[in-house]
Amino acid sequence: TEEGWLYYVMEKLEGRDLDAIMSEAIELHGRMTPAQVLPLLEQICLGLQAAHDAGIVHRDLKPENVFVLEGEPLRLKVLDFGIAQVLEREAGGAGHTQVGMILGTPLIMAPEQVPGSGRVTKVTSRTDLYSLGILLYWMLAGRPPFMDDDLFALVSKQVSEEPVPLNQRAPDLPAAITTLVMQCIRKPPGERPATATEIYRRFRAGRDEEAALGDTLPVDMGLPEEDYGTDGNTVDTGPLAVRSPAGTQQLFGHPVANPAPTPIQARIGQVLKRTYRLERLI
Repeated sequence: TEEGWLYYVMEKLEGRDLDAIMSEAIELHGRMTPAQVLPLLEQICLGLQAAHDAGIVHRDLKPENVFVLEGEPLRLKVLDFGIAQVLEREAGGAGHTQVGMILGTPLIMAPEQVPGSGRVTKVTSRTDLYSLGILLYWMLAGRPPFMDDDLFALVSKQVSEEPVPLNQRAPDLPAAITTLVMQCIRKPPGERPATATEIYRRFRAGRDEEAALGDTLPVDMGLPEEDYGTDGNTVDTGPLAVRSPAGTQQLFGHPVANPAPTPIQARIGQVLKRTYRLERLI
């Protein structure tokens, strides 16, 4: 400014972060379905791939750093590159973490982000893909693969403990998806998928396999939906999920096929007035 103050302009975002969406869906249904995850994963992978193509590693991809915007079609942002690493600007392009410095969130951080772990500490784009694998496991199983109240114990698990296989926590998932997620969270970076684009492509193929067999979980995310009210006139439309009267659900603006329900069955599982969830017909 003329007075000498430094400032910058930021884009204003309105919506919810992925942490809030995941928490609500998991609280209501225990976990999310591949149909719910797919449109989110598509845009996360687009954002990560753009960063990786520019030589940037995020290093802290967690639910709080993924923001889903209000409105349709679905748009989300990968936020907070505050500890991102620009690989080509590192000395010799090595991209090593400084000795004794832990940068990242223990719940989702890759083993190579932990200095002194005995593992290679070179941070690459596959570091973000490990975190993406943790995020996918969390959504599909209803909990992250590693949990501990002690942060040092949690970091130790990321480095040395093998996770419970995803197919044990979610046995109805397609094998292609569980195999992909478990590959993403392999300890050696070289054993993970090569790119974010590959992860999305393989997940979509696994989801298509599931769709051919028929979904085994309800598509409803437990997000605010159309509420037609007791008199048929009151409408309270939530910003992210809308049930269509034609027997399809718009999930973040993406149509997802549902069997045509009876009028009363259509209400079961809905969140009414953003407060009450209709559980069953007595």
